[in-house]
Amino acid sequence: MRAFIGIFPPTEICDYVEHIKNKVEKLPIKAKFVEKNNLHISVTFLGEIRKEDYLNKIDKVVQSFKKFEVIINGIKLIPNESFIRVIVLSVVDKENNIIEIAKKIGGDYKEPHLTLARVKNIFDKASFFKGIKSIKVEERKFLIEKISFVESVLTREGPIYRVIKDFFLL
Repeated sequence: MRAFIGIFPPTEICDYVEHIKNKVEKLPIKAKFVEKNNLHISVTFLGEIRKEDYLNKIDKVVQSFKKFEVIINGIKLIPNESFIRVIVLSVVDKENNIIEIAKKIGGDYKEPHLTLARVKNIFDKASFFKGIKSIKVEERKFLIEKISFVESVLTREGPIYRVIKDFFLL
């Protein structure tokens, strides 16, 4: 199965992210936007795996972490402004818990972020940059209480995520 470890934000954070996403959708771009129920912070991408190989490992890793707070605070363009492939919200984890969990579990991990859209084309760069810079993102803090082991099934309509197991932090 194709899998990743993720953090699904609480409803009020998803509502706020949806508000930001609605503003980004009005910009002159062609993009695949993440559906509200799929919004997540990716801890680490595991790829094609056997779930049995990871259940105990994830459980042991997560047992050594307490609940922690993160902040979403701004729009970021990945990999950079010259070559934009993904539009994300930055996630600030002052204690680096997300990266530490990812390192201990393994897989492909990046700086923590919450993906809004995968960009296919920008029709008017000047207008896009003006618009993206005008979108104000208020800092939003929330408590991470659990990490989810998620199966990702790719379809023509987009990915379907199914939580295999939630692992609760101390």
